[in-house]
Amino acid sequence: ASPILSAQNYEKHYLTIDDVIKRSFSDPASIMSHEISLSDSQKIEIESQLGMTLDSDTYRVYLPSNNSDSEGYLFVIDEMGKYHPITLAVHISSDKTVGNVFLLTYRERIGSEVRKPRFLKQFIGKNSTAALQVDNDIDGISGATISSWSVSTAVKKVLLITQYIYSEKVASI
Repeated sequence: ASPILSAQNYEKHYLTIDDVIKRSFSDPASIMSHEISLSDSQKIEIESQLGMTLDSDTYRVYLPSNNSDSEGYLFVIDEMGKYHPITLAVHISSDKTVGNVFLLTYRERIGSEVRKPRFLKQFIGKNSTAALQVDNDIDGISGATISSWSVSTAVKKVLLITQYIYSEKVASI
């Protein structure tokens, strides 16, 4: 494969999941990982709102072991860049707005500037009704157009998944 298409040559890890758990929750030791699955109807509704097909119906989420949503949810999601997936962690606050976005792993030759705070902080406070579109409510990064769109798409997905999975607090919790 040519160097442009080989993720190995360009893969760079910026943060670990432990790093972002520590930055997202007050008691990192209490955080547990869960796999959530979307129902067919949830997947259809999310795809309709996104205007694209979801590549998965299961997602990894981190939250306190007591299932309290008081500190929100932390999703780890891969979103395709130009050739390779970009791995992100998206923290959703208990009020269902973006608390923070972290770039964990970047695998493309160019575009890694999307990891910088000046880009990622644009998402903080946005909710599932926000457009989250480059050149609309998100300023893209020159030279990282596809990566800018990929990060925006990943955050929008996580907001919609949160809305459909955690829209009501389960009575047994």
